[in-house]
Amino acid sequence: MNQILADLSEVALINAIETNLFELIKFKSLWPRAEVHDDPDLLWCLTDVPFPSFNSVMRAQFPPEQVETIIQGIINRGKLRNVPILWCTTQSTRPSTLGKDLIARGFIFTGEDPGMAVDLWKVEEQLQIPVGFTVGQIHDTEALKTWCQIICSGCELPDFVTDAFFDLYNSVGSGTNSCMKFFLGLLKGEPVAASMLFLGAGVAGIYNVVTTPETRGQGIGTAMTLAPILEARGIGYRIGVLTSSEMGFGVYRRLGFQEICKSGNYEWSGKMTEEKGSANI
Repeated sequence: MNQILADLSEVALINAIETNLFELIKFKSLWPRAEVHDDPDLLWCLTDVPFPSFNSVMRAQFPPEQVETIIQGIINRGKLRNVPILWCTTQSTRPSTLGKDLIARGFIFTGEDPGMAVDLWKVEEQLQIPVGFTVGQIHDTEALKTWCQIICSGCELPDFVTDAFFDLYNSVGSGTNSCMKFFLGLLKGEPVAASMLFLGAGVAGIYNVVTTPETRGQGIGTAMTLAPILEARGIGYRIGVLTSSEMGFGVYRRLGFQEICKSGNYEWSGKMTEEKGSANI
């Protein structure tokens, strides 16, 4: 277990939101299809999957005079692999004008996501959920396949993304002692929702909270967020963090999450994305 963070100051929470995400990206180095580059200037992960979230760049910390060289180097790597690239800027990004620099070099700004945090000790456990709904942590391969299908069908992603997600998470593992844990929601025995917990940077990161379109608005998304929260709290974690979508923002606020910062998303499409389309999850 990494050292658990208990500092609830704004500065500490901003760092925790960012660093948990950075640790998740670095965790992908365990996947044979991923190349992870990690140095003080930049963190990136590139794969053979033609989908932006599989090819991420973040934690930029370089001087303005290196902007042209570094951005062009990333673009060249994307061209070589024939994949789109998602570049994420955060509050700690340097230079602070990097977003404008990315746009000037062909990246498209696709929006900002709120970074949120909560004191896990203060999260209420009482929920109103549909009759017949249950949430459980999964460990076997078949359940993981179902989990990936729910994630991608709920976000309307193509089949090749489902296959890539399964290959990724099946490779990095989800054993009892893993820092990555998966949760599947069943309604009357049918899988309808999913979520993931990633323990990194001393905090509990909540990711991939998804419900199928036909079961939304019933409290299932809240239950799927609460499940990893209770798991993390039960093993001693104090702080939960996540990056919210527009759809999930209200759900997280009701659980007590507060917006602490924002991250910006910039996408370099490349020929592959122009043909296939893309999304950011």
